[in-house]
Parts: sequence; C-alpha cells; structure tokens
Amino acid sequence: MAKLLRPQNIAVARYLRHVSLSVYWGPGSQPGQAILHSIIDFARSTPACVINVEMFSWTVAGRKAEEMRAYLRQGTSMQYAMRKSGGKAVLAECMKLVKHWRGSKTVEEMDVPNVTFYPYSRNGDLARKMRAACKTKALKELKRWFHDDEVEAERLMLETAEGWQKHGV
Repeated sequence: MAKLLRPQNIAVARYLRHVSLSVYWGPGSQPGQAILHSIIDFARSTPACVINVEMFSWTVAGRKAEEMRAYLRQGTSMQYAMRKSGGKAVLAECMKLVKHWRGSKTVEEMDVPNVTFYPYSRNGDLARKMRAACKTKALKELKRWFHDDEVEAERLMLETAEGWQKHGV
C-alpha cells in the first residue's frame, strides 16, 4: 500500500479525486507507521483527493463491555493523535496508541483534512450496546473522562461514537 500511495508519476496522482481503502486496523491490529504516514503524506501532497479509510477491526461486533472500551479508546486516541481539534488530553492508557499513530510527527503534521478514518459501522445497534456497556465497571474511567455526570457522560460517549461512524476521524 505504501508504494501505491507514492506513485512514480506525480502527474497521475494529481488527477485522483477519491481513494477508498479498506484495512484491518483497530484495537489489537494497528497500522505500521510507514503505511499510515504514507497515507497522510499522500493526502497532504494531493489535497484535491479525498481519502476514506475504513478500519474493519475498529468495531463493536459483540456485546462485551471491553469491546466498547477498546472502540472508544481507539477513536479518542486517533482523534487526539491526528486532529488539532482532538479535544482534551487522553487518558494515560491511551498515550501508547497516540504515540504509535503520531510516531515522530506532530499533530499539525498529522491533521490533513482530506483523509478520514472510519470504524466498521455495520455492527448493529450502537446505542443499545453503549447503554449496556456503560452499566459495567469496564467503562468507569472512560465515563469519568467524558464527563463527571454519568448520564451526560453516556450521552457524550454515544454522540462521539456515532460521530465517528458518520463523519470519521
């Protein structure tokens, strides 16, 4: 994939308008930095080309609260690593993932508006799964990170996760 995104003929690349990639990235299966950064660099060098990356491993396929926790950690870490508007500092447990995604790049270098990463969204009723997961201890720290009030935290977590599915990171 890295070679594909570094075409020999730059004149050809400037005519691309849309690139869709489907990758098996997500919790437990992160991208190699060379590939990830080649996507970012390609997007920066071809601003007229929209690049959508669907991450098949970033999903909540089951009903376990730990899956929801991993889903939320993945999204918040990516958002913080790649977007200047990524929000408040992530939890300490997420910093390893942030560092992996950024590598030696700054958030300003990673924040390229024409590349977007999407979770695999055909995974059922996200709201129902979120409500069930929020009742467990597995999300206690994440809920507190989103908001001190439990009800508001649950609402913000769902709104954020639905935003990733609709608009990506």
